[in-house]
Amino acid sequence: MFQESIENERRDEVDMQLMSSSDYDVLEEPNVCLDSTESGHDFNNASIPFVNIFRFPGEKILPKDIFILGNPIRIKVESWEKTGGPAHILSPYLYTIVIEHGNHVWRIKRRYYQIQNLHNQLKLY
Repeated sequence: MFQESIENERRDEVDMQLMSSSDYDVLEEPNVCLDSTESGHDFNNASIPFVNIFRFPGEKILPKDIFILGNPIRIKVESWEKTGGPAHILSPYLYTIVIEHGNHVWRIKRRYYQIQNLHNQLKLY
């Protein structure tokens, strides 16, 4: 319990120092370790880049080469089946969709409302 309160005080000190000083580089990698017993780091010289502290949840970093250039993406509804039960009254059909890109093939099963939701999101994009 006492050790936790000391660590919390150290974290607060680091936070206050970072908020009051603006002399750290935004692009540098973080070099803070909050447990000084393991690493031997000095908390007075610690810095955390602004980008790592205040990264917004909507910000995503995607790899540049997701798709294979020059290869089309083929999507085909392979089959559908009617499923029963009271849980699927509005969307009783389960569609099997085949997606091909290069040498990769995916088979997924989705309901109509899921396909429609994806379509609406793609229209907005």
